[in-house]
Amino acid sequence: MRKIIFSVILITILVLSLFPIYLFPESSVLGAHNVPLKLDPGDPAWMLVATGLVLLMIPGLGFFSGGKGIFISIFK
Repeated sequence: MRKIIFSVILITILVLSLFPIYLFPESSVLGAHNVPLKLDPGDPAWMLVATGLVLLMIPGLGFFSGGKGIFISIFK
């Protein structure tokens, strides 16, 4: 288990060191223009809708993986 955690941390550090733009998004890279972040009002709305859909999906997946036994125990 320690080897897996260590390897995940090592791979994360390696990827972030190869692509520093993800680690430091505000830094300018050889003449790149910094564009200010502009949030469209639809972006947070879509995130809320998607979160609601995922929350509705979780019990459905539980029923799907539970099989017939879950319905019998619920409706007893």
